[in-house]
Amino acid sequence: MRFVPVKTEAQQAVLLQHRTRDLWVRQMTQIVNAICTHLAEFGVVAPLGVQHVEAL
Repeated sequence: MRFVPVKTEAQQAVLLQHRTRDLWVRQMTQIVNAICTHLAEFGVVAPLGVQHVEAL
């Protein structure tokens, strides 16, 4: 059995920041894509992706 050293508070804080940012990016992308698909139902066609938000 391998024993793993306990992470420091600083390491845990960095991991928390990475997970939080990853969640934020995924949710933002989902929202933008949902808006694009809802607008497509009304005939407003825009490319999917966060980078195309300003075009809307």
